[in-house]
Amino acid sequence: MTNRFLRQPAFLVALLAGLLPLLSALGDPPSAPPADAPAEGAFVLRTRVENGEKWTVTSERRVGLDLEVADAEGKKSRQSLVTSRNHRYVREVETAADGTATRLKLNYILARETRARSGQVQLQSETLPLEGKVFRFERAEGGLHRECLNDAAYPEARMNEMSFEESYEQLLPPTPVKVGESWSPEGGEAARFLVGDYVVTPKEGTVRCTLERLEGDGARRAAIVTVVLTLSGRSGGQAAGGGYELEANLAGQLEFVTSTGKPRSFRLGGKLKATGAEIGARGESVATVQTEGTINLSVQYQTGEDAATGEDR
Repeated sequence: MTNRFLRQPAFLVALLAGLLPLLSALGDPPSAPPADAPAEGAFVLRTRVENGEKWTVTSERRVGLDLEVADAEGKKSRQSLVTSRNHRYVREVETAADGTATRLKLNYILARETRARSGQVQLQSETLPLEGKVFRFERAEGGLHRECLNDAAYPEARMNEMSFEESYEQLLPPTPVKVGESWSPEGGEAARFLVGDYVVTPKEGTVRCTLERLEGDGARRAAIVTVVLTLSGRSGGQAAGGGYELEANLAGQLEFVTSTGKPRSFRLGGKLKATGAEIGARGESVATVQTEGTINLSVQYQTGEDAATGEDR
């Protein structure tokens, strides 16, 4: 049996390193609603920020997998793996135009990951490279500029790992909506919702959002937006004949405060399934894999005057 594979197959590296990023922190938001007043009973759901505004964002991403692995001789074994990743960062709007951030700074106070595998008594825990890093994202002509302010050597590819918490804005409707109305973000972005810039090439991906209801009133009124996502795709694999077929079905909700134009929370969860093969350095089949699992992600946005200062509490 290929113990190397059971420790961390290529599929898991891609899956657990960053399964849920959608876009960069300053990816283009939905188009602004038309200047005309919305129709009676319709609501504008659009983020509004000001220069110097700070949020504290806290997230947990939990992935559980059950794997069946067959080696080159057909011998099978099973393994389960649960990974939990926790982030907390302070989000500061350095500059904004028309209520939209054009330059953003993210200060990562906490970035930790724990893993539990079948047969292990103790959890494995590690501090991730994000912890203690400060990033700047700036939208300019020619695209998005990203940099790590306190580590010039920080790999840009790893910056994709931080983007899920910021991606809620891509789910907001481009025009005013009424309770019960639905909309669909662009199909290409729907596929990237799961796979980001990692190894999976999307085949099909859809996201459907619905303004389910309103809760509260006045300054506390929040729009409850339900989100349903499906995806199928294939990883590139290490060589011809390698790679994995992936299917995922997720559902959740975004809670968005209409009076302030800011998110309060975002939850997403569901199931995934993958099958495929690991190919060795000489092109030989090392192992075949079948896996099923669950994904659960929750994000809390603390956006008021009482937002945390960033101290690790």
